Amino acid sequence: MNETDIVASTYRERPARPELRHVVACTWHQRIAPGCGPYQQRVLPDGHADLVVDERGHAVLVGAATRVALPELPAGGAVHGLRLAFHAVGPLLRVPAAELTDRVVPLSALVSGPVVTAVRDALGDGDPAATVLTQRWLAGVAPDPRVGAAVRALWRRPGLEIVSVADWIGLSGRQLHRVLLAEVGLGPKMFQRVGRLQRFLALAGSDPGRGLAELAAEAGYADQPHLSREAKTLAGLTATQLLAYQLG
Repeated sequence: MNETDIVASTYRERPARPELRHVVACTWHQRIAPGCGPYQQRVLPDGHADLVVDERGHAVLVGAATRVALPELPAGGAVHGLRLAFHAVGPLLRVPAAELTDRVVPLSALVSGPVVTAVRDALGDGDPAATVLTQRWLAGVAPDPRVGAAVRALWRRPGLEIVSVADWIGLSGRQLHRVLLAEVGLGPKMFQRVGRLQRFLALAGSDPGRGLAELAAEAGYADQPHLSREAKTLAGLTATQLLAYQLG
């Protein structure tokens, strides 16, 4: 989405610069209206990890998720983020990405002080010099293009056989599982599950009048009960409740 107003919350995304798209999916900014009280944000798994800076200048890494998160954001506050490309997490932070899954980690525990300062000032304040330093840090990372090809295939075709993807990039199924845990933070099956849920939401958003059974089939679920189970597990809501939340 480009800009969404959800009651007290305003959210905006910007695509990554072309020279950084091998590492960055997008940047985003969210602001909470003053005087509205704490705002609970429902964050669904989307396969990505994010660098996040709040209005106080606290910088953290939010790892790829396997379940919904419900952070509370203060009234009048702002949160700024840089969403990493699926397979850039391990190469950028130089730790196995699976160690960060479902975790919020201070960025200072993962990278040097000057990088933390640059990221904080670039995302939080838009400082030009800090932005240049941050972009230089990001541009110096070279994720494995084979893994990039694999995750794109798994994301776009959630019913694709994992062994077929592994064969395509020259790895065994076990090797693909290990490398996705190391670089993305999710194994292939979990990555496909998250991708399937996001595909369902995208399809529903493009045509809100379609029924759940039709959406479930096109998104890659075995049937509507399969969709319902996965929505409850990953999003904490029934499929109907999830659509009402996303589209309302």
